[in-house]
Amino acid sequence: MEIRKGSTADIPAIVGLFDGAMEWLVSQGRTGQWGEQPWSRRPRAVAMVEEYVAKGQPWIAETDGVWPGQVLARRV
Repeated sequence: MEIRKGSTADIPAIVGLFDGAMEWLVSQGRTGQWGEQPWSRRPRAVAMVEEYVAKGQPWIAETDGVWPGQVLARRV
């Protein structure tokens, strides 16, 4: 497994992970946190991911080019 900094090329996959998480939340009837509309259709959500990537915040874990996960680290 390799852990690397995210890049602009990763933005669609990062947004896709959020879409998948949101889809699961909706399937569980838990729409209060993120609503029902996928992140990929929400310009502000996509812009937020783009901002985090521009700041160098996401770290990507991948094995042979496949993502087992992603972490968004922010300094508080």
